[in-house]
Amino acid sequence: METLRKLKDLMEKMSSDTYKVFEKGNHSASIRARKYAQDIKDLIVDYRKEILVEIKKHEETRDKSHKKSRFNSYLNLKKNKQQNDTKN
Repeated sequence: METLRKLKDLMEKMSSDTYKVFEKGNHSASIRARKYAQDIKDLIVDYRKEILVEIKKHEETRDKSHKKSRFNSYLNLKKNKQQNDTKN
């Protein structure tokens, strides 16, 4: 989430400087805006990696939970079968 915050901050700065370029022809602002754009491009690479890592964590947790749930269902079925067999 820190990377996303940094991206938002850079976008705001770039937007402000881009306005200065198009409305006032400010050369220094154009240099800053292009630098922010490059920084954003670099951060996007990191952001994509972070998202992949995070989704893998959630998938592992979900898979463990799913396996446990399937095992518990199996045990319940087995228990029910045993109870039915003893009644008959």
